[in-house]
Amino acid sequence: MSADPHERPSRVRFGVLALVALAATSAYMTRSLGAANTTIAREMTISDTAMGEVLGAFNLGYLLCQIPGGLAASRWGVRKTLALLAAAWSVCTIWASFSQSADQLSTARLALGVAQAGLVPCIAKVVADWFPVNRRGVTSAVVAAAMQLGSIAASGLTAVLLEPLGWRVTLQCYAVAGLGWSGLFWWWFRDAPAEHRQVNVAERQCIAAGRSSAESGDRPALALLGWPLAGALLGSLSFWAFCVQAYCRAYAYELFSTWFAPLLEKGYGVSVERAGQLATLPTTAILLGSLAAGVVVDWIFQKTGRQYLSRSGAAIAGMLLSGLAFVAVLPVRDPLTLVLVVSAGAVFSALASPATWATAMDLGGRYTPVVMAVMNMVGSLGAFHCPRQVGALFDQIAARGDGRWELVLWLFAGINIAAALAWLLVRPTDRIRNLRG
Repeated sequence: MSADPHERPSRVRFGVLALVALAATSAYMTRSLGAANTTIAREMTISDTAMGEVLGAFNLGYLLCQIPGGLAASRWGVRKTLALLAAAWSVCTIWASFSQSADQLSTARLALGVAQAGLVPCIAKVVADWFPVNRRGVTSAVVAAAMQLGSIAASGLTAVLLEPLGWRVTLQCYAVAGLGWSGLFWWWFRDAPAEHRQVNVAERQCIAAGRSSAESGDRPALALLGWPLAGALLGSLSFWAFCVQAYCRAYAYELFSTWFAPLLEKGYGVSVERAGQLATLPTTAILLGSLAAGVVVDWIFQKTGRQYLSRSGAAIAGMLLSGLAFVAVLPVRDPLTLVLVVSAGAVFSALASPATWATAMDLGGRYTPVVMAVMNMVGSLGAFHCPRQVGALFDQIAARGDGRWELVLWLFAGINIAAALAWLLVRPTDRIRNLRG
């Protein structure tokens, strides 16, 4: 059916974007324990290394279930999958709040990671299905910004609530919000624009603009979600490089949600509450940078028509500048100056976020949930390694007593620059091939 030329597109897609952005915020509020890190460690009388194991448990569960989460989104649709997962991660958060030991908290965090593993593949599927190709940068940026908003709340708000409520009740409050979101999403969302009663023909045509035939149609045939797809992924150099950058970026980002506040406490003599407040600045910078980056990514694409410049070029510049920011603060001893410079680098690193989402859709087409799941699984491995390795590094620095906290800065300078190098090999136009349908 053709749209009436005078009919204005309905705007349901923007409501959809707001809803999945709220999911991202809710999820990140429940997963980030950075501000409560030292409080929990003192209560349970555990070392930084042991606390690193607790923090890493989430990423282990998150890593292991990325592909199942992507397959579930492709097979059963986002509406069923994401509503169920949101309810599950809220229950796991309540479970974590009743933990009495590091082992119990680790187990609950592992389950939380399993429940949240399908989040990114589901949201990527929503963005791919509900927005036109030339708006993937901006829409992905909104989602990325919503994730940062969750991290900011988990750091700043948690720091404020720790004294009056304690970390346990704070987590329970976050969980209740997640349960409410799950019910709202199930009631209002639909997997495809054509299935939503409030979407008119003009909006459906707007969403479909610029799509290739490979991206059009219903969910991919179930038979193609096995070995044919696996072989296509393994044979793509761009996809391998795409996964490497994901590992490095996730490793780098995890610093801000786990050990950045403790770094300010231990290495620069900042109080717990002040460290939690300062730790919100890099994530706030990433939030603002993500929103601007989405516009930049789409603008480059619209002006040049070259996906490599829009996606890989923007990400290379952003990650390189972020790495150099960590180098710049090596001699700095003032904590506020350090945080401001690192935050400036974080603004540029945000260029890689909408570029990553857009590239996953470019490479995957209708297989976006699976492509995003595999990429995010590798990224989760980086997020799993970061808190464990940095926690062990903290204990080593403390044991030596030499105060060489700049080793942490060198580590994150290197990992950001490594991400930039990986992006050099990513060609967004190398769509996953050798698949029928």
